Amino acid sequence: MSLEDLYARYLSLSPETREANIDAIWSDFAAIDQEANLPWLTEALRDADRRWFVVDGLVRSEHVHEDLFDPLMDSVMSIHDAGHVGYFVQPCIKGFGRRRVMTELLDLFRHGSDDDRVSASEAMYKVGSLIPGEFGEPPRPIDEIRDLRIEEARLYVRRYGRTQSVRLQQQIVGYLTDLTGRPMPVDVRVGAYLTIIRACLHADPWIRQRGRRWFRSRRRHR
Repeated sequence: MSLEDLYARYLSLSPETREANIDAIWSDFAAIDQEANLPWLTEALRDADRRWFVVDGLVRSEHVHEDLFDPLMDSVMSIHDAGHVGYFVQPCIKGFGRRRVMTELLDLFRHGSDDDRVSASEAMYKVGSLIPGEFGEPPRPIDEIRDLRIEEARLYVRRYGRTQSVRLQQQIVGYLTDLTGRPMPVDVRVGAYLTIIRACLHADPWIRQRGRRWFRSRRRHR
């Protein structure tokens, strides 16, 4: 059976038949020769509808082909809904490990546009929050990417004052105010503190309130 036929079966499922048949579809997907089907998979990952089918199948497969790394990362970067980006991050982590995925996202944050940085930031949050060992990923120590999370924080501190994107500034402030209690180098803690001070004076109500709420919380815990 071709992937096109399998996708047609997937689309034909109704709410009444889905539960009884969906496992067989994923079993058939996991059995496909990914290398032989790379053109279909790559093209499907560019399609706004088919890519959901592909990521759902890949996260249930035993492996993810190396040549799907770039198309999968492109899909991650194209999702601008924070509630959905984790869904696309899952097969990336399963196939290539969170360290490689995080390294790629950091590079995209460094060299991309502000829109790219927003997408990369949302994805990095998911990479750091998904539980190690989920989705078939080999279990690894929780601090496997600690050095990369530190670099992420440094990039946020540097970028905050250089961007005019309120959406990106919101993400940066949201991340930095959540750093409390995490072990971070002195330069990161100081940079985060100064950034949050600036946030308290921001014209955007969400950013301003987030910064001020952080300082009120700090005073209560002294």
